[in-house]
Amino acid sequence: MTPNVAWSDNQLMATINAAQQNNEAALKALCHKYEGLIHKYAHVSAVQCEANDIESLLWEVFIRAVKEYDINGDVPFSGFVKSRIKYGQYNAFRKLRKQWQRETFIMDQATDGDNKTMTFEDILAPSDSAETTALANANKKAVARAFKRLMPQQQKLLYAYYIENIPLAQLSKQHGISRQAMQQHKHRALAALTVFFNDELNQ
Repeated sequence: MTPNVAWSDNQLMATINAAQQNNEAALKALCHKYEGLIHKYAHVSAVQCEANDIESLLWEVFIRAVKEYDINGDVPFSGFVKSRIKYGQYNAFRKLRKQWQRETFIMDQATDGDNKTMTFEDILAPSDSAETTALANANKKAVARAFKRLMPQQQKLLYAYYIENIPLAQLSKQHGISRQAMQQHKHRALAALTVFFNDELNQ
């Protein structure tokens, strides 16, 4: 079977059953068929440098889903595997956020007339609710566009702190300023990011 040809329900169930019996060709055929779905959920990240790691994790999730699927049940395989991949993506982002966060980074000022204090986590966090997954994905894409609108120095600061895990004390030494001043630079960069994020959502 080729991934470009529509499979009948009987073909799909037969292939899943064979894959569950450790038939390598059947598992490979399923992987080809659902390659687009894996790629879609692995590359919605605002931080594209993590996409390959997320994709590897989602392939593991997919193979476990194939093995655990009940071919005699009432749940369609496509819906079952898509649900597993969505939740796998959510868990991957949750682990990444724990890596990024060395401190709580709640923004200390309202922006763009908004009285609600927002956190950078609020922007990046995907939802575990199936009904709001599409909105969460749109938000991550808006973050990516907003990030590109920051000044280069602000991009470097946020990337160094949240992605490379460089502490503020070390960054302040590198730039010859106090840790408090570096903290203020970080808050201003996050505030600008929020303004641009809200602007991207309203376009």
